Amino acid sequence: MSSETISTVIVIALAGVVVLLLIFGLVSMWKEPAAATGEADEHARRQAVAAAANSAPFDSPIQPDPGMTIIGAARVAQFAGRAGEHVQVAELVHQFIDDAKRERYGALQWSTDRCPATWGDQLDVAVGLKRAGEFLASVQTYLGLFREHGVIYTGVLDILYKAVACSGALGAASDLLEFGQTVFMSDPRSEDTLRQWGGPSMFEERRVDLTAAAVSAEALEAYLRSISGNTNYVMPRDYSSAIAELGSRT
Repeated sequence: MSSETISTVIVIALAGVVVLLLIFGLVSMWKEPAAATGEADEHARRQAVAAAANSAPFDSPIQPDPGMTIIGAARVAQFAGRAGEHVQVAELVHQFIDDAKRERYGALQWSTDRCPATWGDQLDVAVGLKRAGEFLASVQTYLGLFREHGVIYTGVLDILYKAVACSGALGAASDLLEFGQTVFMSDPRSEDTLRQWGGPSMFEERRVDLTAAAVSAEALEAYLRSISGNTNYVMPRDYSSAIAELGSRT
């Protein structure tokens, strides 16, 4: 092969590489805005779902998603799309607890104070998502607030518990109550607070309520419905498997 032929082959090969790099660059530029758009769309959807749920009367049935029709007392379809979310919720909660214990004096500090008023809008979104049956999205919203601001407030842990329990992740819910009690008691003022209340902490009260409700499927579903904020609530998993998670936790 002559030197001219070799040079021609090299030039063609380099040109091919340049073309591939240009194509790759264009694809990347297309994907990044698309991903950003997808995140924005999901954020907007969650905002809309939460707003719809929060605008409904407290004692009215709430649809899991805009446009989903609730037919009479048909219960099975209410939270069908949420089946299995309890696994993801449990993983998120346990990872959060591990991180919170490790980063107590760093990125995730503990506090028994009232959370800032600036959290209000996002807390409303989280509550609305819970009422609409979007428990995973609700939990993600609460955990996102903790991580964004670097502080874990006991009051927010208490309402996070409701979303976790309603998802069916009862083991994670119980573990969250235990962690909440740890955070509460870490404050030197907690003993005085309990004396003023004349009773147990809110986390201990939640544990008592959960244990009492766990005696039957009907009692458990009624309890979870009461903290879900949706009279149409249906347990998203079967009673036996949900209770099995509690074990010696209660």
